[in-house]
Amino acid sequence: MFPLYLLAQPLGNEWINYNQQYYKFSLFQNGVYKINYTTLLNSGFPINSVDPRSIQIFGRGNEEYIYIKGQSDGVFNTDDFIEFYGKKK
Repeated sequence: MFPLYLLAQPLGNEWINYNQQYYKFSLFQNGVYKINYTTLLNSGFPINSVDPRSIQIFGRGNEEYIYIKGQSDGVFNTDDFIEFYGKKK
């Protein structure tokens, strides 16, 4: 008989909070991206019911630094936008 040792290996999805809803989008090149109100609305993102201060962007399991114009009022208005530096997969 040989003892069986199980080694805990991280799966890479430890960052996921299963109580939150996530939306996925693809990037085709490295660079600064700007996502405006219309783009979010047309993609099906519930922009009118989400506080922009709660928006997070993740890349490869890490939270990315983002800038959200107009987030201080808690409403994503038509002239607000999200900017971030993204890296393609």
